[in-house]
Amino acid sequence: MEQRGEMMSHETQSRRTGGALGKKLSNWWYYSRRYVLGGALVLVVLAYIGLTDHSAEDPDYSVLYVSAGEPSETLAEGVTSQLESRGKDLNGDGEVVVALHRCIVDLQAVMNGTSQNPQKDQGNLLSLEMDLSVCQSGIVITDAPEILQRHSGLMLYLDGTFPEEGASDWENMFLPWTDILEPVPAEAPLYIGMRGWWTEDQALELQEDLRLWQALLNQS
Repeated sequence: MEQRGEMMSHETQSRRTGGALGKKLSNWWYYSRRYVLGGALVLVVLAYIGLTDHSAEDPDYSVLYVSAGEPSETLAEGVTSQLESRGKDLNGDGEVVVALHRCIVDLQAVMNGTSQNPQKDQGNLLSLEMDLSVCQSGIVITDAPEILQRHSGLMLYLDGTFPEEGASDWENMFLPWTDILEPVPAEAPLYIGMRGWWTEDQALELQEDLRLWQALLNQS
């Protein structure tokens, strides 16, 4: 009987200890979850930067390409070669290199909740958000300018000013590709524009992209 009592006492103590531990863990998660999730996001951002920095050999410019369909290699080469011919050798390696950051996502379907491949679209949407967050790219090329501006609200007007929040007059933010550059074999008309920024640090990050954008506008 004494042994049984000791066993019951031990089980009771274990349950109490386990309950107390579970409560402590629950309390820790409640008060710490924002820091844990924030740290996880930082790791994702750092991993993203590490991966994208090695996607091209030290490019002078990164250009964001947003479309529901993957561009052909002919299109991609036509876009990058034309921009390279108008850019500058910023890193001093003797050549101008433009990296095309492709974000293949159907923004209209994502916003409407009608995506045929939600996981893939959400992953590519994260890639788009990361590019915008870390100012990887300055110049933006897309065949869906209206929906992109509605999603991001980040484009500059063609005169270099910042639109009011919620502005939807995308025609004043994008130019048809063929207005300033030679045609490329795209399935839908392409548009080109320059993204804006929130802080002085971001403005510094994008200053060379802005100079290239202004050079493109001055030749039109």
